[in-house]
Amino acid sequence: MFFLRNDGSCEIEACKPESCKGYPFTDNPERIISLINIIESTSVCYVVFEMIEILKKEYGFKRRK
Repeated sequence: MFFLRNDGSCEIEACKPESCKGYPFTDNPERIISLINIIESTSVCYVVFEMIEILKKEYGFKRRK
């Protein structure tokens, strides 16, 4: 279920969902929407999920109680 190749490319490039094709949505002027899309992508894309987990560690993300 891992689609990230060693060279950083995606194993399923030819059949990516539309939400993956435009990632990381940097051409979207409404960044808040693109950021929400990125967070929502964590449920369908292992690579995005792992990226968010790394960023959470890097920035010291703490869960609210």
